[in-house]
Amino acid sequence: MRQRALPILACVAVVLAFALPSIVRCGPDGCRWVIDRPSDTDDSRQFLMMWEVSRVSLRDFGQLPSWNPYHCGGVVHYLDPQVPFPGPLFFLLFALVPAAAAIKLWHFAHFLAGALGARRLAADGGANLPEQMLAAAMTVACGSVGHHLGGGQLWFAPFLLLPWVLWAHRRALREPRWALLAGGLLALAALEGGVYPVPLMLLTVLFDAFLRLRGPLDRRGLLLSLPLLLGSFALLGAVKLVPVLAFLARNPRLTALDDQMSLGEVLQAWILRDHPRPFPPSTSGRSMATTSAPSR
Repeated sequence: MRQRALPILACVAVVLAFALPSIVRCGPDGCRWVIDRPSDTDDSRQFLMMWEVSRVSLRDFGQLPSWNPYHCGGVVHYLDPQVPFPGPLFFLLFALVPAAAAIKLWHFAHFLAGALGARRLAADGGANLPEQMLAAAMTVACGSVGHHLGGGQLWFAPFLLLPWVLWAHRRALREPRWALLAGGLLALAALEGGVYPVPLMLLTVLFDAFLRLRGPLDRRGLLLSLPLLLGSFALLGAVKLVPVLAFLARNPRLTALDDQMSLGEVLQAWILRDHPRPFPPSTSGRSMATTSAPSR
């Protein structure tokens, strides 16, 4: 039991070390609680509004949060794929905790899930305990997690479910029942507003499946596990996916999608310290100011 508990406690310690500045802030005047204070970004304000709209609709009016009357004269709410409703964790927090603190607890829960999932995935690959902790730390404390969640982009949190999705997908090659867990986690990411994580996690699973086509046993396992995974994801996530997709089909985006970057330009944006923010001709007409951060 001690051997099983030690890695779990180590993952909790990694998460606390990374998340502590969002809970307690220390300075020359001492330490103070900041768990109820959001970051001062437009994304933070946007997702705080989304959280509050869902909470007020349910608690004060007894209605499902289908519409947001507080923004731009009224906009869709439930049909916005970024809204964290009806994520199960929302229902555990919205009635008891203020929005800013609830979002930080939401982050903490996903940090813990990511750390434990990365440790488990590494352990199944033969990693020893220090290597498992390194995997957990790299998953939770990497720059993209701090950048997106610290900047208020709540939709990024479901990315931390990816290690468990991969772990269940690989287990399903021998025991197909685990495909239901992988599909369920992908559906959970959709319910939590993972508009970018869901398609990228699906691509990760498909890429992993492609790499396993070389083995006869893996090929046979994929014939059953992959349909189960995709089918359970579609069924469990349908409560969010079907309305959103129907709304997008009825209200198509008519703006031309001719703006693009080549693979070489994407590579340049990530590896060069200074580069032009626009990449003509795809961004012609914009200023040629340079920046040391990757283009958004």
